[in-house]
Amino acid sequence: MNDSELNAQPFKRPQLDSTVVAYSQMLGCFLSMICRTHATPIPNFPIHLAPTQLRHLRAALEVIGAHGTTAQEKLVAIHRFAYSFVSLYHPNSTKNELDCPVMKFMIAHHLVKGGTGYFLPAGRISPNFSQMQWVWRAMGLYEAYMRREEHEHFMLGYVFSDIIV
Repeated sequence: MNDSELNAQPFKRPQLDSTVVAYSQMLGCFLSMICRTHATPIPNFPIHLAPTQLRHLRAALEVIGAHGTTAQEKLVAIHRFAYSFVSLYHPNSTKNELDCPVMKFMIAHHLVKGGTGYFLPAGRISPNFSQMQWVWRAMGLYEAYMRREEHEHFMLGYVFSDIIV
């Protein structure tokens, strides 16, 4: 399909494969920032994680770095870590919305390079956040599909509770 044949198809797979790659890269940048700031905190820019998010981060790093783990084991660990940001939050996030890891990523990601303190145009923020949301939805559906046999009558609520606990 070429660009002139594209049309709106909400809730369907993106029409271009490059869209999936671009969307995944946005969430990958977010997860990379979390991993890097955990290993080397940025002065005056703390990233607070809930205890379960921290546990999933450590588990993902361990699985990724271990020899002999399968691609599926790595995928599950990354999904659990990434999905924890949809369902969990550190108490600081309720006191100050700017203390949310996702919000801090969006701020850092949209700073203009060069140390000027300026931001990219505000119109870029919403589409970039939507990319991350799309990937989170896709991960949730993928995990639900992969675990459908584990739950009687394929009840999605039970599948999702297993993913985020």
